Amino acid sequence: MNNLKLMALCNSFILSVGLSAQSNAFDPTNLPVNCFPSGYFYQQYIYARDGYLKDPDLYNLDLFQILKSVPPVVVNVKQTQPSSGGPITLDASGSSVPSGEAEYQWGAYENFSDSAIKVMPGGNPGSYSKIFLTVRDKLCDMSDSAHITVTSK
Repeated sequence: MNNLKLMALCNSFILSVGLSAQSNAFDPTNLPVNCFPSGYFYQQYIYARDGYLKDPDLYNLDLFQILKSVPPVVVNVKQTQPSSGGPITLDASGSSVPSGEAEYQWGAYENFSDSAIKVMPGGNPGSYSKIFLTVRDKLCDMSDSAHITVTSK
């Protein structure tokens, strides 16, 4: 009898830890229509999501397959420096997100902003630095990151 109580207590603890860990994670059951390439995929997503909410074991694969139709976040940065040693402009406006509503985090400890442009001081020709860029979709809560090597002319 004591072993059964202990096992039930352990299972309850594991379940509560698992649920609390998942509460801060990406929620695939609450995506807006803007995250999908077409209305057709969104309707398929609604069908799979509703099934998943009723029976996660049965509909898990269906939801996963539909979520694969969501275009990925793509980080694309162009670097320009008009004169040797002058300021270097990084332009991430070529990056793309599924909903078209991107925000940028230039540096790991900076806040997200709508600015796709970052200006950095130039240096001696051939010198370089690195900056971490995260591009995030505001609506779909998806992101991708890259370490950008900035080389001075």
